[in-house]
Amino acid sequence: MIAALRILSSVSRLWNKLAVGAEQANFLVVNLCKYVSSQSVPASRFPGKDTKDIEELVAQSFQCISDWVLVDQWIFCYPETRDDLLASLVIGLTGKKVQAERARATRVSVVCLVLLLTAGF
Repeated sequence: MIAALRILSSVSRLWNKLAVGAEQANFLVVNLCKYVSSQSVPASRFPGKDTKDIEELVAQSFQCISDWVLVDQWIFCYPETRDDLLASLVIGLTGKKVQAERARATRVSVVCLVLLLTAGF
């Protein structure tokens, strides 16, 4: 799975050659955010997986997400994706689900973060 995530990260460099690059990037980021959210909460993990393996997969998923988010400013056209991204970041860092209202209330923070990342800071 880690190899697949690395390949997806590499494909992000070709996003502008895809016919529907922004839609594909959005699809990928939304689904990776869902995966990160489900694996970051200990009670919802797949049974039989070692914690170290899950942490490695989540870290690689975040790397793939960042590669796709930083290729262009497509994420500004998808406010739901920004909310999902924020929620998955919070869950990944804290291991706790966040309330939808809190995620929506901090949408401005995500926009600022993306602006800073795309500006090269």
